[in-house]
Amino acid sequence: MDSIVYQVAIGLGLALVGILLFILAINAGKYRKTWAFWFACIYGGCLLLIFPDGLPFGIFLLVYALSKRNEFLSPRISSAVLTK
Repeated sequence: MDSIVYQVAIGLGLALVGILLFILAINAGKYRKTWAFWFACIYGGCLLLIFPDGLPFGIFLLVYALSKRNEFLSPRISSAVLTK
């Protein structure tokens, strides 16, 4: 029983580090790829189901992604087009 508790604790700890790094990338790093928008929406929805621990992260991801969806989904002009 103790090894299962340790494994779950390690998994939750690593998941927390991953979600914090993703939030840092999309928020402070201004990473605005289309896949990041869909990942934030789907992962945020899944986190809403993990009540008390995942709820704040899920709400943040959904609100942030949906409020900035124009930045995530806007078409980008490549630098090769600008040089012609």
